[in-house]
Amino acid sequence: MSDEELAEFLARGEEGYRRQLVDFAGMGEEEATAKAARDYPGLFPGGRPLPEHFVFVVEEVSGHAVGHVFYAVRPPGSRKAWLYDIEIAEESRGRGYGREAMRLFEEEAADRGITTVGLHVFGGNEPARSLY
Repeated sequence: MSDEELAEFLARGEEGYRRQLVDFAGMGEEEATAKAARDYPGLFPGGRPLPEHFVFVVEEVSGHAVGHVFYAVRPPGSRKAWLYDIEIAEESRGRGYGREAMRLFEEEAADRGITTVGLHVFGGNEPARSLY
């Protein structure tokens, strides 16, 4: 992921997290904004992923970016991964990109020796719930 793509990912990621806190966790705008501003940057100190955090761009065959996957080995050095985020751009959904991204994530994690994957999906997020 290029520096430009990473900066865009970080901005979208924090906003997406804030939006989910409002839409699915029942937080007010102000509380969700404050929580997202506290939580999200901690995953990317100095705007960079930590050593065992991995962010990948999901691309069409043509190379056009349609989404991203973000996961981390947690705790560091273990054989466990936490899938923080997988997102496909709204205009590209329904074409199998999410399912293929999950398959490739699982393959990538297995190649790293990961044997267990954890994730969290907010209750109202039906597209994510159906994917997992």
